[in-house]
Amino acid sequence: MAILNLGQNLVEYEQTGKGHDIVLLPTLLAEMSVYDEVVDVLAEHNRVTRFNFPGFGGSTGPVSNSVLAYAELIVAAMKAIELPKNTDIIGNGFGGFVAGTLAIHHGDIFEN
Repeated sequence: MAILNLGQNLVEYEQTGKGHDIVLLPTLLAEMSVYDEVVDVLAEHNRVTRFNFPGFGGSTGPVSNSVLAYAELIVAAMKAIELPKNTDIIGNGFGGFVAGTLAIHHGDIFEN
């Protein structure tokens, strides 16, 4: 696992595979390992990036009650590792709310 230093946060992430970029966001109260059963299959034809939210795995830092704050953190992480504009975001539970908030507030970082 790799760690990004993003201001007051450390964000743990993992990338595996090659090809089209996909980001997997976990649900609240879970870490990236919730995708362990599917990551290898997805990584056969894609580069899969998984993030841990603050408080899970090696991710630390202020935890906000704001979904927007989580979205801002993921945007910063995506920019730091230079994910392309055609990256697909998949979120489970809370991760889905973060993905939707990302689209609403940062849709310009993605292709139409």
